[in-house]
Amino acid sequence: MPEVDYDVDDDGLIEVSSLAQLNAIRWDLDGDGSADVYPAGKDGHIGHDPDGAAKLAAAFPTAATGMGCPADGCDGYELVANLDFDTNGNGRADSGDDYWNGGRGWLPLMGGEAIYDWHADVRFEDRAPPSRAYGDSPHSRARMFTAAFEGNGRTIANLYINDSTRWYVGLFGVIGPGGHVRNLGLSAPNADSGVRGRRFVGVLAGMSIGGFSTVGGRVSGVWSDVDVSGSSRVGGLVGTSALYAFIIESYATGDVTGGDRVGGLVGLLNYSGVAASYATGDVTGTNDAGGLVGWRPDGHIRATYATGSVTFRAGTIGTPWRRGWRRVRIARRATPPRSCRRRRAMRGSMRAGTWMWVSVPMTAGIPGRVMIRGISGRLLSIRY
Repeated sequence: MPEVDYDVDDDGLIEVSSLAQLNAIRWDLDGDGSADVYPAGKDGHIGHDPDGAAKLAAAFPTAATGMGCPADGCDGYELVANLDFDTNGNGRADSGDDYWNGGRGWLPLMGGEAIYDWHADVRFEDRAPPSRAYGDSPHSRARMFTAAFEGNGRTIANLYINDSTRWYVGLFGVIGPGGHVRNLGLSAPNADSGVRGRRFVGVLAGMSIGGFSTVGGRVSGVWSDVDVSGSSRVGGLVGTSALYAFIIESYATGDVTGGDRVGGLVGLLNYSGVAASYATGDVTGTNDAGGLVGWRPDGHIRATYATGSVTFRAGTIGTPWRRGWRRVRIARRATPPRSCRRRRAMRGSMRAGTWMWVSVPMTAGIPGRVMIRGISGRLLSIRY
């Protein structure tokens, strides 16, 4: 049988034309065309699937040497056909679809299936501070996508994930150092399409990490109209963007629902940036919710906007700004809740058109509706 060149255009990107090949990326997260092999961690667990090579070969049968990539090798993947998770074409997610997985749906691209449930190894944030947890050691990067993924303007439709116990949920689990996803659409023509997880949940990725020594965690030219929900760090495109990761020229229009740190585009933005991007979906959370970004301890936001409504019960609307609070003018008379008084809000009743101090930057979804512990009003404007 003749060998198959999976990089016909010799751009160093392996061509993906089926869901089976998309799924196989989990065994080659660095995009070099061969199955990943990582050393064991301190707990003795290896960071790769021992059967990864066979599974990768099954998705790319009779591959030419080096997948057919140029002499300097492969460095990622590219989508050459539109894909649809509704594989039986009946208009809904059900057991007839190839990636139903007992109702859990798609398993995010993040390591091999055989080791996917080792939660002790994937809860990076709880195990160590960022300088250690998000480092460039082979074991810490074993589950991250660290290659390029070129969408070529194509679309992946009807992504379905339904697992409220899982962390790092999205099409990709974590886009890590060296990783770059670009020019891709995620659509939801079926009503029951959507993404549901626990923490670090986004339609494209649960988390993107830039890293200290390697540029990465980049997302550019990506859009989504898929709804997403989770308990914490939930975003319409990316759940958490951290450590010099960037989101550029991207947007999300799906609704976002969660607990704390919930944003129309990004749930948590930490030492990262968003530029030339927007979100239009409605956002609902219990604490720290925003139309664009739910919470931003530090980072840059430029040339962005959000138009969806934002509803939450406590905390701040939108992401706190490092240089202080903003003045907000509301459209109806109301009594400020106790939490706002503690945040230097105006005391007494808030008349229509009243200015008050509260942490509500552009990312709150101007001119969307805002609810603060049961007090609802349309924002008229924000003064900086």
